[in-house]
Amino acid sequence: MELTSSVRKLAPGDPGVELDYDRDKEVKEFDETKAGINGLVDSGVTKVPRFLIHPPESLPMLPPATTQFEVPVIDLQGFEQSCRRKEIVDEICKASETWGFFQMINHGVPVSVLDKMLEAVRQFHDQPKKEEMEWYSRDFMQKVKYYSNMDLLVSKQASWRDSIAFNFEDGPLNPEALPLVIYYPLCPEPELTLGTAKHVDPSSLTLLLQDNIGGLQVLQCKEH
Repeated sequence: MELTSSVRKLAPGDPGVELDYDRDKEVKEFDETKAGINGLVDSGVTKVPRFLIHPPESLPMLPPATTQFEVPVIDLQGFEQSCRRKEIVDEICKASETWGFFQMINHGVPVSVLDKMLEAVRQFHDQPKKEEMEWYSRDFMQKVKYYSNMDLLVSKQASWRDSIAFNFEDGPLNPEALPLVIYYPLCPEPELTLGTAKHVDPSSLTLLLQDNIGGLQVLQCKEH
């Protein structure tokens, strides 16, 4: 398949040789395949392409995980009652100030619904590549688009991830009703790249749903 051969050429040679490296050309070739990071994995690459390699100083150097820290858990049970609602608000404020991150339980969304959402994402990326590529776009106005790194063409280092985004600002649906869906394919050299670089979300509150594969990191008190 031509897609495979095109994507396979993006695997780097000796990372120490930079004389003939043309990042813009490599990024353009990758983007034109419309295969995304998942396409690299499907093609069988064993090396991370150079435009996805992050400098050592930007890669996390965290101490071994410790069990003495527990992420705050907010129980939303009884939030419809005014006295309980105030307690929940206070708990959220405290968790936000001390951690900036917390887990919600008894939120009323059935686990079956959450599981179906995650399964739908897997099905999208498991479908025949030709069908997946039909949604690949960098057009901000497109209602549904699949892409790899929205800032791919301008960023210094791209991230090892693919995304599905929805734009229904002019439609009947609430723009926030359908979330940004990020997919992190298996990486052959995870020590060289990142799925998402360290950042602070610009929104006041982000709801995060992840599957059973770990990787999320949260900085707490600038130390842990």
